[in-house]
Amino acid sequence: MTTKNGKEVPVDIVRAFDMGRHNTLYLTISKEARRNLNVQKGDKFILKIDSQGRLVYEPIRDHADT
Repeated sequence: MTTKNGKEVPVDIVRAFDMGRHNTLYLTISKEARRNLNVQKGDKFILKIDSQGRLVYEPIRDHADT
């Protein structure tokens, strides 16, 4: 479950890590979140920063959600 009564629900705590490529930090998505959101390898996301300085990853749905 990603929301409860329209409110955010914490799912996991993740840590940013560096794989030594392209000056990029990587974040993981837990198995539970991937399963609940049907996130698959290769999916794309739009990265946003909201007014409170939080990172928001919004999936770009290229594949059918069936």
